[in-house]
Amino acid sequence: MAASSSPVSARRTQDVIGVHMTFNLKHGDYAQFIRDFCGVLVKHETPEMVAGHLVLAKQNHPAAPKRWMYIKLKGKKNESVTLAIRDDNLYLIGFQGKNERWYEFGISTDVTASILNTNTPTTFLGCDVTYKELLEVHQRQQVRTEMGTLELGRRSAIEAVRVLSRYEQVDNVAVDRVTRRALVRLIHMFCEATRMIPFFNTVVDSWDNTTGGHRIREDQVIYLWHWGRMLAALREWKEKNYGSWGEAAFTAQLAKQTNVKSAGEALDVVQLLLRKAGQNNRSPHTKVQETEDNNGGNDQTGGKEQAGDGENMNSSHEQAGDSHEQTGDGHRQTGDSNNEKHKSAAGYDDNINQLHPASTGFGRPLVQVFGVRADFHVVGSIAVFDGKRGQIIYKCPAPIADYPSTSENTIDLPLTGPYRAISADGSFVIQVQGSERSKNVGGDMLWDCYSDQAVYDKVLTHNIGSIADVTYAVLSNAVETSVQVQLKLNGDKAGATARVHGEITAKYQHYNDHSIVLFSCTKEKEMELEISMYDGIISIPIPLQRSVIAVPVSSSLQIKVKIHVTCLPKHEGVVSFDDDLIFPHTDQQTGKLLGGDVAVHVTIRPPTSADTCAFPKPSNRALSLALATTPVPRKETTAGKSLMRWVLKFKRLMPPALKRFTFEAIGSK
Repeated sequence: MAASSSPVSARRTQDVIGVHMTFNLKHGDYAQFIRDFCGVLVKHETPEMVAGHLVLAKQNHPAAPKRWMYIKLKGKKNESVTLAIRDDNLYLIGFQGKNERWYEFGISTDVTASILNTNTPTTFLGCDVTYKELLEVHQRQQVRTEMGTLELGRRSAIEAVRVLSRYEQVDNVAVDRVTRRALVRLIHMFCEATRMIPFFNTVVDSWDNTTGGHRIREDQVIYLWHWGRMLAALREWKEKNYGSWGEAAFTAQLAKQTNVKSAGEALDVVQLLLRKAGQNNRSPHTKVQETEDNNGGNDQTGGKEQAGDGENMNSSHEQAGDSHEQTGDGHRQTGDSNNEKHKSAAGYDDNINQLHPASTGFGRPLVQVFGVRADFHVVGSIAVFDGKRGQIIYKCPAPIADYPSTSENTIDLPLTGPYRAISADGSFVIQVQGSERSKNVGGDMLWDCYSDQAVYDKVLTHNIGSIADVTYAVLSNAVETSVQVQLKLNGDKAGATARVHGEITAKYQHYNDHSIVLFSCTKEKEMELEISMYDGIISIPIPLQRSVIAVPVSSSLQIKVKIHVTCLPKHEGVVSFDDDLIFPHTDQQTGKLLGGDVAVHVTIRPPTSADTCAFPKPSNRALSLALATTPVPRKETTAGKSLMRWVLKFKRLMPPALKRFTFEAIGSK
């Protein structure tokens, strides 16, 4: 299928296909079921192979996928659970237990938009799709440790089904620890094992073993964070006609983090490949070009985490350690004699003026929405879908009747999201819905990552449904960054209040004409905040409207603080700040502005230092693949070899059109 001529279009309505598979955990053949599952996944309209490995469907349905894979797992007695898995990236999105209610990953209806296509409303679990949230830990090392405690195999799967089958969500209470771990176990056995051969082999080896102690090894857990990068390297290898093994800097970093040093070793890890953006698009490790185009304009011609470059693994960021603090007397400080030492620690390269994210050495494609201009009487909500989650970035804050009509109804809407960075690994869609008085008004903008005209690293403005102008940029190499702002002052009394108004914005070095509003409050609607005190220092967190942004790897981040603070009763006068803080590095930093007895602390928290572990000695099971112009046979594990032979039967069975059908797995009883 040829790439579309334009990357941006109105989203067409689609007929979602439901593929139903059933697996009896007590009596079924797990290896055969995964083979059957793979066979269904590779039946799509755009077949592709990389060195004998089949590729998943295109990621161009970022809300609901073209096909939902509904896997019904039967446990003991009448216990069962149905998993809803996307066919294009193998993300588990939700599940249904005995009460027939669908539960979906997400925070709440205020910030999360549902992806599941169900006839009844879904219930959000109160947690995101990341392993960090599922395992309730904060550091990647903790994720590895916790995953090493999870039993795999038939007995573990039956227990997980028992937990999920009986699950009942309590109002306003997030999902409990036991249920979270049950979800992780099933993600490992039915998502990760389909993506990666080592996970599949581990589960197969432990399926019928009842002695216990069957868990994912530490070196296998590392693959969760780098599956997408291995796929990117393999695709680049194919584009070079199976010649050299990728860009030296990229593959060297990959080898350091995963112990995967060649295409052959990568092929011994990956099973099914994610379909990334087209070959003419930027790869995740491409540097941002510093051109005048980055200043943007109104050009309208452009456009894991569970494994992948995102969510159930990539987003388990640990804290950066010692923070870099800028101090001064109300003016931005650029550093001191220790600046060169800090540059070295942060990965600073004077030759290319590029700062690689400390966690991986490379960023990933992310979307930044700078702003939306629309008639606030017409727009009710705006949501963004990226194939991993749906996020509400704007919701009308009050009934429209509370706002009088004026001649200037078109405004810059006060955006309140996203709460996680928007992925551009695949396509994404921005959905605008009308307000209560304009229910029949709305529109969608689909950005197609496979288009040969997709534009990266340039600010674009696009009109949606003739009711909203969205200004955004698709950043080819960026990191997710959270911003926190606090007021701190010396005091001896707590329980007082502080009044704050003004504006806080973020801006990139190469996008000077465009800023991101993080906080905005007029004097007439001055915000009153409670004061807390610790060790004689009063601390006042400022609630930002937006706190998560995508930052280009090659660009510094500028936070402009223009606020006015009144602290009562002791601090009678108004303390004003109007200055910038520059964060030139992509590690965790804290900047400080001083104004009399009051200080403004701004902290950014992007991905942190690389996560490393001791790797086992290379096994004879993973042999290097000869770098020839065509794939060369290689040795595989028994389970992996039989799985690939079975999957390859489907290479020439791709139908021109897909039909809804029910698939009963061979292993079902």
